Amino acid sequence: MATPNRNQFRLPDFQAISKLPLLLNPLYNLMRVESTMWLERLAAYAYPTAAHPELRTICDLTNCIFVFDEITDEQTFDEAQHTAASYLGGLAGEACDGSVISQMTCDIGERLRARFGPNAFRRFLEHSEQYVNEVVREAGLRERGEVLGLEEYKRFRRATSSSRTQWDLYEYCFGFELPDEIVRDPVFVRMCDTAVDVVSWTNDAHSYDMEQAKGLSAANILTVIMNAKQLPLQAAADYLAAEYTASMAHFMTDKAELVGRSYGKANNANLLLYISGLEAWISGVIEWDFLSKRYFGERNEEVAETLIVPLTIPQLKAHL
Repeated sequence: MATPNRNQFRLPDFQAISKLPLLLNPLYNLMRVESTMWLERLAAYAYPTAAHPELRTICDLTNCIFVFDEITDEQTFDEAQHTAASYLGGLAGEACDGSVISQMTCDIGERLRARFGPNAFRRFLEHSEQYVNEVVREAGLRERGEVLGLEEYKRFRRATSSSRTQWDLYEYCFGFELPDEIVRDPVFVRMCDTAVDVVSWTNDAHSYDMEQAKGLSAANILTVIMNAKQLPLQAAADYLAAEYTASMAHFMTDKAELVGRSYGKANNANLLLYISGLEAWISGVIEWDFLSKRYFGERNEEVAETLIVPLTIPQLKAHL
């Protein structure tokens, strides 16, 4: 096995740590012709039992989230605020403002509202608002070159990951609504936060090289650990592996406590379905990151096998 040096680093083996099975929606081969290939593969892994119409809507929303993320990565605070308003307005049913984001979310929002239960859709909009507000905040941090502390970054990343909005879609897919008794339970909230953490950390670790090459790595868990703990990159990755391991143990403990309770037959079945969705996300995002070329380019298969990421020379922006 190759040894990391200053020009590369070894990723944590998230799949081995998580010990979760990898699932794939059987509609994947059909869906690949209806949505962007590398985006819809993520949805197929994350929603392995969704039916065709719901999976298509989820693929389109996932597409839209990536477009929103890519646009705001290059925007100022004020510009990102405007884009966020367009994104939320379309989902909520406001008139289209003509922007690309608004056109996308107006169409997707109409499909979501036709199937979502009222309480589940309200939570989806609340989580969507939290997500876009923190993405706007990220634009401000980027303008100032500010790196958050470790605990503050964890809270911040829980919102910018968009994971909670994606997980609300399990209620949309399968036509159920978890009662407030469950969704407000501190153990349920903690379990969901932990799942957001490990999904976000996986994405941060896998995207680190791409982001540092573009000068966008300030809002990345590896940068935050290096800054907070005064560690070099490889030591930060090893620290993250230990954090991930502990978090997965906490997730399983909370899961066991929740499934051991009685909320009624239907609610217990829906809770299990929701938790299985969280687990599908945790394992699915690991696999998708390696199968796509978004983060590792043509080296994606090599990185998947060795976990060694060669560091790209940062791009220099011309000053005209």
